[in-house]
Amino acid sequence: MAESLRNRIRDEREARGWTQADLAARIGDASHFLCIVGKETYRSAWMAWEIRKAIELRKKLVAAKTDSIYNSPTAMQGVGASWSTMFNFDSIKKAMN
Repeated sequence: MAESLRNRIRDEREARGWTQADLAARIGDASHFLCIVGKETYRSAWMAWEIRKAIELRKKLVAAKTDSIYNSPTAMQGVGASWSTMFNFDSIKKAMN
């Protein structure tokens, strides 16, 4: 399942021709950066880059694990991120405030 989602996200980026500059612009336009942490998120070089970019752009960092046992991305640790305690709308919304 996670591999399938990762492939769909990669395919979407490629289909739209997104570059790091495009993603940086989208992150720059946002008030918050939400990292949804799945089973393999901690291994993603793209996610690590996006987190570092959000930090550089001084975005409010919010993270939510789809399962509490999943590893957190290293780039998201010790940077003042707010963590959702559960993977549901109300918990994520609370972490964003």
